[in-house]
Amino acid sequence: MSRTNGGRSAGQVDRFARACGVLAPVAALTGIGLAIALTPSFSWASSALSDLGTPGAPVPWLFNGGLILGGVLALPFAWWHWRRARTRVGRSVPVALAGAGLALAGIGVFPLGTALHFPFAAGFYLLLTYTLFLDGSARALAGTLRRGLAWIWVGIGHLTGWLLWALAGVGGLAVPEAFGALLFTAWLLASALGDGR
Repeated sequence: MSRTNGGRSAGQVDRFARACGVLAPVAALTGIGLAIALTPSFSWASSALSDLGTPGAPVPWLFNGGLILGGVLALPFAWWHWRRARTRVGRSVPVALAGAGLALAGIGVFPLGTALHFPFAAGFYLLLTYTLFLDGSARALAGTLRRGLAWIWVGIGHLTGWLLWALAGVGGLAVPEAFGALLFTAWLLASALGDGR
């Protein structure tokens, strides 16, 4: 293979891995959104998103499949981040991202009611927050202080959302879960379509 063809192949793999950063949240949110639309019993006030994936739900395969696909697609994007990391803190970002992707897929593989569902669900939201904190820290240390602080504060916003939910005493988990998913989507899209740091 010539150097030109080798470079072209590497470039294609690179573009695919970066595109996965866009496709991952699209797959997950599409599955969630369609499952909500097709589940009349779902309530933002009293349901958890994971209720959509239980065996008795109308379309559990749609919800669980979207999460599995989204989690798997996050892995090539984590590899893309790893290749561009230049510091130890920078390399911690794709590690946390890969963990979040595996946890997201695990939520779909082990739906609500199974023994491993809670560890994967809790792990996803915890690793989501770590990803935001670590990426913000890596950016700040690399000199893009404002952007770095912005992502750190997004991570704080995620934690605050869960705290406010707990203080409100409402039963449904769907609102803070969806809030976290949307924040993670914003970070994935910004990273995939921006500089990828």
